[in-house]
Amino acid sequence: MKKNTKRTLVATLLVMLLSLTVLIGSTYAYFNDTGIITGDVTTGTLDTELYYAYADYGTTLPSFVRDGVVDDDNHLDVSQTEGFTFEIEDYKPGDYTNIWFKFKNVASLHYTLAFTFAATEDTTVDLLSQFVYKFTTYTSASNYTIADIENDASAKKFYNEGNFVFADDAVDSYDVDGANGEYIDEEEEVYVCFQIKMINTVATQNKYQDKTAAFTIKFEAKQLTGEFVAPGSDVTLR
Repeated sequence: MKKNTKRTLVATLLVMLLSLTVLIGSTYAYFNDTGIITGDVTTGTLDTELYYAYADYGTTLPSFVRDGVVDDDNHLDVSQTEGFTFEIEDYKPGDYTNIWFKFKNVASLHYTLAFTFAATEDTTVDLLSQFVYKFTTYTSASNYTIADIENDASAKKFYNEGNFVFADDAVDSYDVDGANGEYIDEEEEVYVCFQIKMINTVATQNKYQDKTAAFTIKFEAKQLTGEFVAPGSDVTLR
């Protein structure tokens, strides 16, 4: 009798323990919801349309033509990768050349723009000493004046007493600023005039006849440095 009572008691305790376990489990049930945030990162583009044209002194901006079309005024489109070469013959003291560049940002990113300018050949000792040059930036097509640079204090010399004045490796650089500062905005156009002149001085003598000087002008558009970018307002929760 005692044995049966003990078994019954143990069974009862087990039933109570199991019921308590179920009760505890159901006590901590809760509502829940889930959400998924999806993110898409799309890289921007960096691309420049480059044009050039020749123009005399004054306040008349030359016409710029694209798509490889050359007209009577030597306006020519230049692609970003191909560059260009111009040759000028029969130069003499006092001659000058003004070359206009037009840059248009046709991409989605702002960028900085700089020229690298290097003298690459001088077939006489100091032919380049007879030349001065200058870069000028214009952010508006209606705000410019091109004048003689021979006595311009801001013009630079290639050569001075047998040495390149801008660097030992004969390389100079020029940064182009946009309307908003140091970068070129989307769809913005900037105009750069490069001027070069053979100065007309007593030192210009017959030793400079039938000689050649060469240089290169390279431009480079670079992205801005890494910066904080906030996501747009179009956020989807699911």
